[in-house]
Amino acid sequence: MPITKSEVEKMLQPWFPTFWISVIKAFSQHFKTHEKELGAIFERTKSSYINDMIVDNLRQLIADAPPNSNWESKFGTKRLWIGRGLLCLRVKKVSRNLHPQNYYSQGAFDFYTHSIEPPVEIRFPNMQAPTCLFIGYIPNKTNTLPEALYIICPETIKKDGKNEIKWVLPIPKPDNVMIMANQSTAGKEEIPTGRVKVKRIRKEI
Repeated sequence: MPITKSEVEKMLQPWFPTFWISVIKAFSQHFKTHEKELGAIFERTKSSYINDMIVDNLRQLIADAPPNSNWESKFGTKRLWIGRGLLCLRVKKVSRNLHPQNYYSQGAFDFYTHSIEPPVEIRFPNMQAPTCLFIGYIPNKTNTLPEALYIICPETIKKDGKNEIKWVLPIPKPDNVMIMANQSTAGKEEIPTGRVKVKRIRKEI
């Protein structure tokens, strides 16, 4: 049985700014890396790259904290386990109706129905079944920055690919999130602010 929305919020709230920084940085990294070829990149390719960068940013930002967290690669995706297997998180771009897009597979069905098994290194007898969650992000209209972030608890996925969700928890954007994101990329690149063209800046040390 998935843990409640309020319990999830209590556990993950300290990470909310980190989630925002990771996603904002990923959009910036996309524009920096593909600055000269933006018009040639398909949206699906762009989304995959941004998704991978969000995960990589999270891995770096929470490398030393919090306790009882583990990363796992499974079925071509990376999962973040928290609280000795209590929560399992995946990063996912979502539509404006907040439904993650997935093809039906046994792996997707197990995740949506909270039926997955924790990695061996954190597994123990009679442990509680994990609660599987998405960190879902919606890009803005120009696809240059995230517009909103959510924690999404899935219900099930059907063989036609249609899915159902149990509840949604908005992740508030901190007032100073752009400053924090820029500080974490100091000397590398400027976070885009809505324009496709990205200017690079360097800070003297």
